[in-house]
Amino acid sequence: MTTPTPTTRPWARSYNCADLLADEANRAGNKDEFAVAAELHEEAAVLYDAAGRPGDAALALACALLATAEIPAESPTDGADGAEAKAAALTAAHTSMVRLHEETPGLAPYQEARLLRLRATALALRLQTSRSDEHVAPVLAEVDLLHTFANRHDIVGQISGALQLRASTYAISGHLPAAVTRLDALLDRLKAHGPAWHLPRTLGLRGRLQLGLRDAQAAHADLTEGLRLAGRLRRHHPPPR
Repeated sequence: MTTPTPTTRPWARSYNCADLLADEANRAGNKDEFAVAAELHEEAAVLYDAAGRPGDAALALACALLATAEIPAESPTDGADGAEAKAAALTAAHTSMVRLHEETPGLAPYQEARLLRLRATALALRLQTSRSDEHVAPVLAEVDLLHTFANRHDIVGQISGALQLRASTYAISGHLPAAVTRLDALLDRLKAHGPAWHLPRTLGLRGRLQLGLRDAQAAHADLTEGLRLAGRLRRHHPPPR
C-alpha cells in the first residue's frame, strides 16, 4: 500500500492553503490594500486553526487586527479628528494582540517574537499617527520586550527589527542624532551577524534621517548604497517569508 504524502492529508492541504493566503495578504498589505489584507489574514487564521496550528492562527489574527486598524475611514475626517480615530484603532488593535498573545498556548519562540513585533509595530504606528509624547514610552517598552526575547532565543531578524523600531521611535519623537547613532550600531551588527536583507532598509532609513539633519552628501551615499544592495540581494538572495 502506498503511504499518503503529507500534502494529501486534509490538515496539510489546509495548512498549505493558509500559507498561500498569508503570503497574498502580506503582498496586499505592502500595497496598502489593508481591507483586502485583513480579510485574507482572517481566512488564513481559520485554515491554520483547522489544521491544528494555533500559533500560526494567532499570528494571522494579529496581522488582521493591524491591517484592520490601518484601513482608511470611509468618510475621511479632518486632520486631528482623523489622526485621533486612527490612533484609537491602533490602541484597540494592540490591546487585542496582547490578549491574543496571552491566550494562545504553546507558541514557538519565533511565533512569540513575531507577535511581540506586531505589538510593537501597532504602538509605533500609533506614535507616528498621533505624534504625542505620551505614546513614546509605550513603544520603547514593547521594543525592549521584543529585543530581550529575541536576544534570549537568538532570533537575529527580530533583534534587528527591534533595533530598527527603536531608532524609528527616536526619529519620530524628534531625536534625529540619537536615531542615527542607533542605526550606525545596527548597521555594524547587520554587517557582522545579518540578516543581510535588513541592510537596504536600514540604509534607506538612515539616508532619510540624514536628509532631516541636512546632510545631503551622507543621505545620498546611504540611499545609493541601499538601492545597490537591494538589487544585488533580489538577484542572489531573495528574503524569506
